[in-house]
Amino acid sequence: MSFVWETPEEINMALAKRFSLIRKRRKLSQVELSQKSNVSYGSIKRFETSGQISLISLTKLCVALDCADEIRKLFTDVEYRSIDEVLREQKLSKTMNNVVLESSSGGHTGRCYRCGAELSHNQNE
Repeated sequence: MSFVWETPEEINMALAKRFSLIRKRRKLSQVELSQKSNVSYGSIKRFETSGQISLISLTKLCVALDCADEIRKLFTDVEYRSIDEVLREQKLSKTMNNVVLESSSGGHTGRCYRCGAELSHNQNE
């Protein structure tokens, strides 16, 4: 068991500070990043001052700053706390058919969890 000595707000503020440094390293103002990411200037300013932002806005900002891999890596290296968790995850991944699907008007697309292969199904076929 690990202890967390920071509040959620403190964790968010540390994240916002690191984000702000990356934005400045990329030589972008908050206004320029807003235009590039399609996230409002107010949302960026609020994030950098309070640590509050929606996940979709954070993802858009990361894409605009060319650091989307940081979002993709979230929860990929979480340690197991017991052998029961390992077994439970193996069972869950088998029941999920190893595929994540996204719907669109013309069909479904997705990726295989195991190999990353793109999968698609066109409803018109």
